[in-house]
Amino acid sequence: LTHYDYVQGQGTRYYLNRIDLANPRAPVVRPAVNIPGQFLEASADGRYIYTMLSDYSGGQTTTKLYALALIGDAAYLRSTTSLAGYAYWPRYSNGFFYSVNYSYDDARGGNNPGYRLQIVDVRNPRAIAVRGSAVTTGHGWLVGAENGYVFVSDGYMNGLSIYDVSNPDRPVFDRAFRTQGWVQDVTIAGGIAHFASGYYGVESLALWSLPAPTVIAP
Repeated sequence: LTHYDYVQGQGTRYYLNRIDLANPRAPVVRPAVNIPGQFLEASADGRYIYTMLSDYSGGQTTTKLYALALIGDAAYLRSTTSLAGYAYWPRYSNGFFYSVNYSYDDARGGNNPGYRLQIVDVRNPRAIAVRGSAVTTGHGWLVGAENGYVFVSDGYMNGLSIYDVSNPDRPVFDRAFRTQGWVQDVTIAGGIAHFASGYYGVESLALWSLPAPTVIAP
């Protein structure tokens, strides 16, 4: 959990809130840890955490991802990397963060956001790095990343775009599926993607070994 405080003369400071559940019957609140930006994910062994902070200056927005070692009640920077644009909420899967960032292109009048899927390799916390990227369509709302695929909602009634990210240096568009509502989240089980479509309920889509998307159940 992350909270932030505004400190006079220092700006906004972010803190990681921790709850020790070693004894579920008696959870213990641990001291808050000062971190750069919002908490995103922790490594499986709890030794490292990843945070994100977006900044707008000079007419451009940049999002930084940080890898920090959590030692005692303090976080120590191990590496960082930058992404162009604003990242709403990256998704983590198997050592990679996937993010659809948006920015405003002055060449297009400054009022049309451009959306781009970007991949960050965090398998080595001491050297996290940006890998491949791909331009997305629509509003570019990232809703899931699993099993080598990234799912991007293109906005209300515009459907779902699926990208193959099995090669992190070269993500490619795989297929599109027209949904009835605005997809909010995706869960994959047994080669079937299940996604919530607002008022229209849950739709399901077979992913593997099919030449085109096939609706399994409305």
